[in-house]
Amino acid sequence: MSTYLEYRLKLKNEGLPPKDKKIHRTKPYSDKREKINREYAKMSRPVWEPGVFANKKRN
Repeated sequence: MSTYLEYRLKLKNEGLPPKDKKIHRTKPYSDKREKINREYAKMSRPVWEPGVFANKKRN
């Protein structure tokens, strides 16, 4: 077995010590999707909440 595979097997079986592990947060949405959500959130608000269409006249 190659040294790399032995190293990966060792990591899998023993794991990394907590101090060596990287702490990361998984994002619920990508940056692109978050930008689109912010853009359309303004337009999808209910009529009674102020938003993009608050100043437009209604017929």
